[in-house]
Amino acid sequence: AMDLGADQDRAASAAPSVSARLATGIDRETRYNPIRVQNGLLGIGKPMRFLITDPGSVQSGMLIDQPDTLALDYTQHYALAWHMAPEARKFLMLGGGGYSVPKHLLRTKPAATVDVVEIDPGITLAAKAYFALHHNPRLRVFHAAARVFLHPNPVDPPARSHLSMGGT
Repeated sequence: AMDLGADQDRAASAAPSVSARLATGIDRETRYNPIRVQNGLLGIGKPMRFLITDPGSVQSGMLIDQPDTLALDYTQHYALAWHMAPEARKFLMLGGGGYSVPKHLLRTKPAATVDVVEIDPGITLAAKAYFALHHNPRLRVFHAAARVFLHPNPVDPPARSHLSMGGT
C-alpha cells in the first residue's frame, strides 16, 4: 500500500469506527495479500468504501455514490500526469487496488485504453464485487508481476504506453 499522507491519517481515524464490524462482509487472505473491505467516512463526510491490504493502512478508497471519482488525495495527483500529457491515449497502471484511476480514466477520457497489471487476482475480484469495476472493452487486466510483465524478455522490450503509472 502507498503512503497516503493526509488520507492515511483520516482513514486511520475512520477505521476504528468500522473495524469492529465489516460492513461489506469481506475479510480474506489470498496468495499475495490479506484483503479487507470496509465502509466508513473519510474527511469529506461522504460514505466511502476502503480496500485494506496491510493492517492500519488503506490501499484504495471509493466514494460509494461516485465510484469513478478520484476520492483519495494520492489518486487525485495522478490527474497531473494526464494534464501534462493531454495527448496520451494508452495508459498502463502497475497495480490495480480498487481500480480507482482506471475507472476514472475510462469515464473522463473516452478515447483512452487502460492496461492494468495486478499480481493478485483476488484484488481484481474484490474490485469487481465491491468497487464497481465493470467490464469495459477499453480495459485490459493482466494478472502478473509488474517486473515480469514489463520485461518478459530483455532482448524484446514491451510495446510502450503513452503514460505509465503505478498504484491505485
